[in-house]
Amino acid sequence: ITAITTLRLVEQGVLALDEPVGLQLIDHLGVQDADPDAASITVRGLLSHTAGMGKGQDLMFGNGAPSYADAARQALTSSVGGGGYNYSNLGYVLLTVLIEAATGKAYERVVHEELLDPLGLDDVDRRVLRTIIEKYNGGPVGLNTIAASISEEQDTIMDVVEPYLLQLGFL
Repeated sequence: ITAITTLRLVEQGVLALDEPVGLQLIDHLGVQDADPDAASITVRGLLSHTAGMGKGQDLMFGNGAPSYADAARQALTSSVGGGGYNYSNLGYVLLTVLIEAATGKAYERVVHEELLDPLGLDDVDRRVLRTIIEKYNGGPVGLNTIAASISEEQDTIMDVVEPYLLQLGFL
């Protein structure tokens, strides 16, 4: 979702793949003592896990940063460097901050405007996806469990929601 939203903003000229965005991130977050390599971060590097963010992976998932903005601040002060591919959720954390900085809107709002609303997802579609992601860590999870979790009829999910989300590639 973050990658698609980011690339939609690249298509619109709001962001560029290969221009440095590190200073924009630093300014937006009010980082005082940024790592010198942070200024050279690009959208392409963040998307492809080649921005050198691997050293701060332990900041994620309740291990040192209470929010994504705090994780991003810490990453920009101590986690930048290296080269080559190194999978890191911190790159995508920085992309969420960049999306907010570039648009002046909350990340969730931009995702809805750029991705979810144009797809025609209704409230039930969103509740199903949110349940799979948030309650069941992306799955697998059965239809009965999803139906019970969102207080929706199993037949509605099976006959209406699931085929549509499959067609879109979400399931």
